[in-house]
Amino acid sequence: MKDISVFFTVKFMAFSVGQISCFLLHQTFSLPSVLSAAIIGFAGSFIPKYQFVNSHPRAAVYAGAFAGMCTSEVIQNVNELLFVSTMGALLYTAMRQHLNGVGGKLGAIAFSAVALLLLLKGVVS
Repeated sequence: MKDISVFFTVKFMAFSVGQISCFLLHQTFSLPSVLSAAIIGFAGSFIPKYQFVNSHPRAAVYAGAFAGMCTSEVIQNVNELLFVSTMGALLYTAMRQHLNGVGGKLGAIAFSAVALLLLLKGVVS
């Protein structure tokens, strides 16, 4: 159980950094969303692998960058950023045994996390 909580915590922090950084680059500096995600993905590629976690946070940073490509109409406040980060990290943790490799997994996790936010916003309003 401790391994899962450490795994989730690392993935949550990495997903959050990727998402918030990409979102801020896109919204604040008016960079195209694809360029913002590429910059964050490139920067995240330099994060070292930590043995005590038994995984690396690079992929979660890039998945977060995918989720951070949203417009300000989709993610409107900090609570929504945190919700998407939490859902992304939960999905990443839950699917770690089922989705092997990286191809398609990161985009699917990011899409699902943002889709959950939109679904929740549609149900609540």
